[in-house]
Amino acid sequence: MKTQGLNKLFIDELADMYNSEMQITDSLPKLIKLASLPELKNSLTKHLVETKNQAKRIKKIFSILGIPLTQKTCKAMQGLIHEAEDIVRNKTKSPTLDAAIISAAQKIEHYEMASYGTLRSFANHLSLKSEIADLLQENLNEEGAADKKLTKIADGTFFSTGVNSQAAKSLNATAKQKTTVTNARASKTAAKAKSPAAKTTKAKKSPASAKAKASSSASSKKTSSLSKRAVKSPALTSRTRSKATKTAARARHTSAAAHSSRSSAASKLKSLISHGNKASSKMKSAYAAARK
Repeated sequence: MKTQGLNKLFIDELADMYNSEMQITDSLPKLIKLASLPELKNSLTKHLVETKNQAKRIKKIFSILGIPLTQKTCKAMQGLIHEAEDIVRNKTKSPTLDAAIISAAQKIEHYEMASYGTLRSFANHLSLKSEIADLLQENLNEEGAADKKLTKIADGTFFSTGVNSQAAKSLNATAKQKTTVTNARASKTAAKAKSPAAKTTKAKKSPASAKAKASSSASSKKTSSLSKRAVKSPALTSRTRSKATKTAARARHTSAAAHSSRSSAASKLKSLISHGNKASSKMKSAYAAARK
């Protein structure tokens, strides 16, 4: 009974792995297309061929057991492949993408290594034909070699830099570039902030300065013009002095007339006040007589 139960579990796990290999065969070409490092492309391409051969070995095991080939959907592999596709989705070719592809591929490799190791152990305990255990061991060996190759590509060797190191350098370079761009933008913003104040100061000073310069220039031109005219025409200077003398005489005459007019007005005012005082005196006398 125990053997029958283990035998059924062995067949179920074998069918599960056959379905896993089919899923990998469908998804691996997408990762190969996205990889940029030639060594990674070659490694994945080689493993794609190995995956197809591993599926053929599983079919052969079913044939040896004398039972029809069956497969059931491996949900674990579905999850791993779905995760791999999520990791690489919307990413451009770069060392970082290569590192993501290696990470996803190694998760799949480790699942297969665990599964084939378990199946080989079941085959030995069930005392199945040695050929079955050998076929399972062959699949396990290929998965182990593929995993080591991916680790080598990720970590690098004495003669080459690993993908992980390249991705880290790329990240640092990107960070430095972003910092440079940010600093440049900050400098431009500071320059723009200073610029309006300088323009405003210039704008405030400009009109007054322009007026002063214009006034000075006009005054200089006028003085220069008068000087030139005076030098070129002595008669003109004499006439100008004569006009100035007449103007001054008129001004003095007008001032004297105004003074005389003010004096006359003051005299009349005094006369009116005197007459007013006399009238007031007469009214007081009349008022006093009336009271008596």
